[in-house]
Amino acid sequence: NHPFGKEEAASQKQLFGFFCECLRRGEWELAQACVPQLQEGQGDIPKRVEDILQALVVCPNLLRCGQDINPQRLAWVWLLVLEKWLAREKKLLPVVFRRKLEFLLLSEDLQGDIPENILEELYETLTQGAVGPMPDGNPRRESCTPRLSSEAISVLWDLLRQSPQPAQALLELLLGEDDGTGFCHWPLQNALVDLIRKALRALQGPDSVPPGVVDAIYG
Repeated sequence: NHPFGKEEAASQKQLFGFFCECLRRGEWELAQACVPQLQEGQGDIPKRVEDILQALVVCPNLLRCGQDINPQRLAWVWLLVLEKWLAREKKLLPVVFRRKLEFLLLSEDLQGDIPENILEELYETLTQGAVGPMPDGNPRRESCTPRLSSEAISVLWDLLRQSPQPAQALLELLLGEDDGTGFCHWPLQNALVDLIRKALRALQGPDSVPPGVVDAIYG
């Protein structure tokens, strides 16, 4: 039956169905092409699409990927789509979305340098460190208690000595920026400062300095 007087709503509903079918089939470019028009949709369609976009970013392992792209890189593509969507809605992209994906992409290059269990611990710490602000706008720091094990701290220090650049990129994600997002990084900072102090004392001593220590401190 023809939806007299409701042609636009029916068309948007069909487009939403086509969008969902493209996602199921892994036809990502077609799905992306539907997004701008769906954002102008009526009723609950825009909200449903936004929820789907967030799910595509948060759960990359559920995506249907080809041989030329992995779930993390595909999720990054959808992160950019979500960022544009939120910008048109005058909303901010949650910082934790980008940081989680950046960590997953970086961890691909560090799998040979960091044990899998340590990577999992670092990811959990990154996730636990994301909390909302207090009603007065101040970060909710007192409820944040993510701490790294001594083994993880040792692995990070070794990575700083051996591969300073990727190690520094990883630390930037873990420590977060001082932008009010509420990432709890003081325990990690304190542990790294202690290691740096010990290394500085080693530099002042008569014994030879292990290779990479200077780069780790000043890199």
